[in-house]
Amino acid sequence: MSQALIGLSAVYMVRMLGLFMVLPVLSLALDAYPDASAQSIGWALGIYGASQGILQLPLAAWSDRIGRKPIIISGLLIFILGSVIAGFSDSVWGIILGRALQGAGAIAATVMALLADLTPEDKRARAMASIGASIGVAFALAMVLGPWIYHLVGLSGLFYAGALLAVVAILLVVLVVPSPPERLLHNDVKAAGIREVLTGAELLRAALGVFVLHGALMAIFLVVPTVLANYDLVTQSQLSWFYLLIIGTSFVAMLPLIILAEVKRRMRAALRVAVLVLLAATAVLFTSASIEWLVLGLWLFFVGFNLSEALLPSLVSKIAPAGRRGAAMGVFSTAQFTGAFFGAVTAGSAVAKFGPQAAYAVAFGGMALWGLCISFMAPVRYLTNVSWPVTADTPADELALLAEISGVESVRFDAVSQRVYLKVDHPRFNAEEVDQRLRPTEHIRSSVN
Repeated sequence: MSQALIGLSAVYMVRMLGLFMVLPVLSLALDAYPDASAQSIGWALGIYGASQGILQLPLAAWSDRIGRKPIIISGLLIFILGSVIAGFSDSVWGIILGRALQGAGAIAATVMALLADLTPEDKRARAMASIGASIGVAFALAMVLGPWIYHLVGLSGLFYAGALLAVVAILLVVLVVPSPPERLLHNDVKAAGIREVLTGAELLRAALGVFVLHGALMAIFLVVPTVLANYDLVTQSQLSWFYLLIIGTSFVAMLPLIILAEVKRRMRAALRVAVLVLLAATAVLFTSASIEWLVLGLWLFFVGFNLSEALLPSLVSKIAPAGRRGAAMGVFSTAQFTGAFFGAVTAGSAVAKFGPQAAYAVAFGGMALWGLCISFMAPVRYLTNVSWPVTADTPADELALLAEISGVESVRFDAVSQRVYLKVDHPRFNAEEVDQRLRPTEHIRSSVN
């Protein structure tokens, strides 16, 4: 594994860890604040998603001008500022401000762009998958470490721990992550790439899925920590072990469905099972009248959540238009963060009017909407992105003829990177024919991204 991939995966993981650690305890801790309400707690949970969603793509585009590392370091400094403000605050509104600033350090898309700068195209898909996996690892660790740190040093200490993690991330950027040899422009995250992604029905379906998924996560964690405390099932010091058991066993339970999706190539079937599990989970949570049913609902939710969290980025990578993976992942990530915001705020308003069970109803409603959309999902085609370098004087009609080669599904030429991007069905695709058409006298090897 390259130094760039190790460094950027670690940056992404520790940054998201600092953001997620408050999730399993924030609503419980804020209940003690004099100015707290269900609505304000919902804002505190989800406000980071609003600032993330608004700023992520603009900051990535700005990094084309001033460089990736300055944007990443600036974003981490803003995250530290937000963490310190939240840590010092004795008001729920101060914590909302701090969480908004944490989200304003929106570096996800810029980290992906730097990874693309530093990674050869034939290794880029695997590298981006590793970044995606680091998010899952960060979430699992946060669910275990958050309650433990909260028990030791309280909510303020938890925010300060997040700031310390951001300092570690800055050191990784400076000392471990290499700088690209030259400033590269990734044209797919510009307006044209975003527009192309937004016209794809299946990509929008995936974006809706992650929007609903993270909205449901925030809605559920608006009330679950307090409900667990009321049942007195586990003490504060035991919460880490409780979440470790729930999440660990849910990971084991989802593995057969990951194999079904990726090895057996039944992505649509696996996603439909995930939605059914999530619907069952939110229904069980809504109707739960005992601690046993609450635990069952939580376990089912994490089975469906972890499965969906693993499958959806893979789906986006497979169905993104040729040369538009960056734009597709940018739209997908923006949907993820804005979903967290809307889920938390909507659930907060519902709980204020109707009580704690309303949060589960919000989650169930979102899952029902996603289930309806996914019922119209087309079978997933397992296509591969490949690209070739071309010269500026390569005739346009010659590039257009590449679409006639067996196995080629789409063709796009990017003048910025001077490459032609193809979406191909590998079993039917003959790379040598592309080589011959593009370079009749000079054989050039393709790269797979």
